Amino acid sequence: MYGMNMSLSQEFLKRRLSVVVSARDVLKTMKYKMTTDTPDMKSDFTFHMDSPQIMVSVSYKINNYKQRRENGETRMNFEGGMM
Repeated sequence: MYGMNMSLSQEFLKRRLSVVVSARDVLKTMKYKMTTDTPDMKSDFTFHMDSPQIMVSVSYKINNYKQRRENGETRMNFEGGMM
């Protein structure tokens, strides 16, 4: 099975809002074939997408967490750990 997928993403509102548009099987080439042949049975299965699938994803960051740094080092405290 092979096919071509595409995706575009864009961020808005100081990187808090993200929009992604994705498309599967853009060239309509995705096809899957399977054949089972036994002495008692023969089965052929073919899957072919009729048209490309288009998906839209929207996400919004409520809290844009940033680690606190002092003198270029990240400060951590794990009950007696680094300080």
